[in-house]
Amino acid sequence: MSKNILSIIICFYPDIKHLALMSKSLTKSSNVLIIDNTPEYIEFSDIDAEIIINGDNLGIAEAQNIGLRISLERGYKYSILFDQDSIVPEDMIPNLSIKLDNIEKAACIGPRVFDLNCSQKMRSRVMLNQKEENNITKVNQIIASGKLINNSILSDIGFMESELFIDAVDHEWCWRAISKGYDIYIDEDTVMSHVLGENSYNFKLFKLTENSPIRTYYILRNYLLLIRRPYVPLYWKLRNFIILPTSIFLSLIFFKGRIKRLSSVFLALRDGLIGKTGKIHDN
Repeated sequence: MSKNILSIIICFYPDIKHLALMSKSLTKSSNVLIIDNTPEYIEFSDIDAEIIINGDNLGIAEAQNIGLRISLERGYKYSILFDQDSIVPEDMIPNLSIKLDNIEKAACIGPRVFDLNCSQKMRSRVMLNQKEENNITKVNQIIASGKLINNSILSDIGFMESELFIDAVDHEWCWRAISKGYDIYIDEDTVMSHVLGENSYNFKLFKLTENSPIRTYYILRNYLLLIRRPYVPLYWKLRNFIILPTSIFLSLIFFKGRIKRLSSVFLALRDGLIGKTGKIHDN
């Protein structure tokens, strides 16, 4: 297979053994570029891939953009994004690229994700799930890991929004692509195992995740930033209007670090309402 695809793995305090295995598997069907966001020095031994060390946490969006710019500069046809903890089937990249080659106006395609936290395939009850030929499903958004992007459309859609830093970066890009007339797909023939979020507890109507106070800040702040944008789906705005306050309230009751969590909520409310963006410590 011609390696016209660049795999971009974003790292933050990675498990080096898993990263080495992941990189070795991906080199069979693509070239591999690792972007490290870890603020401390890490020894990347026994990893056969190009590695860019940022020396600081630039946020997942900016790290992805570094990789995407390199992919464009080097003339790759496709870029595929990965988180460091995904378990990637060897035939995933060839399968996704074949599907993407045969879809008009597609911004990207990804696998059906199997969430290792709850041991089930990730599906939404409220978002678009339109089955099409060739066992693909048109959706509103997919997560970043496993997202195969057609590089030719980046000049129209743009890169990931660095100012969001981490949360909702993957979904915002998909919604922006749809607003410009492109489609987002999942390949039902390809399943990728992935850890979604941190420790989580499943209820009938929603999943409660034990996010860190800093992650809680980004989730709430970015919701307040994105709710004002017309291309962001109404169902996402309404669902999170209900789910976010409930999740935050329950996390204050059941999880440790109540004072830090409450402080992050007030800071997120302030920054989200006045439109502050970027890394929390830059505020």
